[in-house]
Amino acid sequence: KAIQAIQENNFETASDYLYSFYRKVARENGIQLSRWSTINKYIRKKSEQTNPLCLHEFFVSIKDFCSLEDFTTLSDRFPISAFLRDRTLILTWDIETYASQMEEFAEVLEQKNKVFMIGMTLHCKDDPKLLKQICIVGVETAPDPRW
Repeated sequence: KAIQAIQENNFETASDYLYSFYRKVARENGIQLSRWSTINKYIRKKSEQTNPLCLHEFFVSIKDFCSLEDFTTLSDRFPISAFLRDRTLILTWDIETYASQMEEFAEVLEQKNKVFMIGMTLHCKDDPKLLKQICIVGVETAPDPRW
């Protein structure tokens, strides 16, 4: 609601996200969504929504959402081999779009909406070292050594 109020008054912020808040929060707080993490000190409540796929809501402070660095801390609940031997190859991607009508959600299938960036990473599950990192943009830009 706050972002909508800002936009209705013709103000802009650095990132006016109306959807996919988890990506914004992850990016701004350095959370890797494709790694094992632990959540501590959370609150679980029965969802007030009528969606049968979302029966519970979890609330947690960002400081209590931590990347799991040492799998031995979970050895009393899970076999360590479940984390260490799985060499699943994972491809992650993020497609950034924009709509000509700023109040709309930018669906890629709509002809009037544009994709301006696709970012991808390829890595083995549980391995922090990337095998490949790719960024495709719709306009010519200077190379970024991080990509």
